[in-house]
Amino acid sequence: MLVKTEGIVLKNMKYKESDGILTVFARKLGKVSVMARGARSSKSQHLAGAQPLCYSDFVLYKGKSMYTLNNVDPIHNHYKLREDLDALSIASFFIELVDTVTIEGQSNNRLFTLFVESLGALERKEGEYALHILRFLLQFLKFSGYEPYLKGCNQCGTGNSPQWVLNMEEGGLLCQRCQGESPGLAKPLSKKGIRLANFLMVIDIEDLRELKVHPKLLKELEEVFQRYMMIHLDKTNFKSLDFLSKIRKGY
Repeated sequence: MLVKTEGIVLKNMKYKESDGILTVFARKLGKVSVMARGARSSKSQHLAGAQPLCYSDFVLYKGKSMYTLNNVDPIHNHYKLREDLDALSIASFFIELVDTVTIEGQSNNRLFTLFVESLGALERKEGEYALHILRFLLQFLKFSGYEPYLKGCNQCGTGNSPQWVLNMEEGGLLCQRCQGESPGLAKPLSKKGIRLANFLMVIDIEDLRELKVHPKLLKELEEVFQRYMMIHLDKTNFKSLDFLSKIRKGY
């Protein structure tokens, strides 16, 4: 049976001399493993479409154990991302997140759309890189079922408090009164940080280019929600984040 679907290559693992096993995040199929025979050869017509980050139209043959690549027609190869080390590191972080949370054969159309539009805007340099990371991370959490509750106190329901913290395990805000009644790891969140996080959770990608945010506020949200993400995904080692941190520090 042949299946036609859009997809983005997450990985291309060498198999034998010129074959590859692709990990593809597809709109219709979710994450799938695809045998790409001859796709690593310089003479292959599938070479361009089999590269990581390439967004393509795929024709796949469903076999007993995995799919086989029948045809791939690149829509956008994202080559320009490879020319900017910062942008490539961020795109690699997006790949790590998607690869970590997606399940073989389980589609997630909203996450797929987020992935496609984020890579495109990142390549076009639309907006600050830190905002790209935060928007993707917050909407990724939302579309993956890990959305933090940021509309008020997760315990008593109040929307007013002089101070707020995010309960990292429970995934919700706690007002000043309820903070002592709920054990577990908590991180302070400013009122401005909460408003920005809620905004980034719903903002369209086109509006990101006009958004200007103080670096201190960006750092606050980055530290809180990266930690939150690691706890809920049960994964602390992100090679792309480590590399991006080294770039920012100038090694």
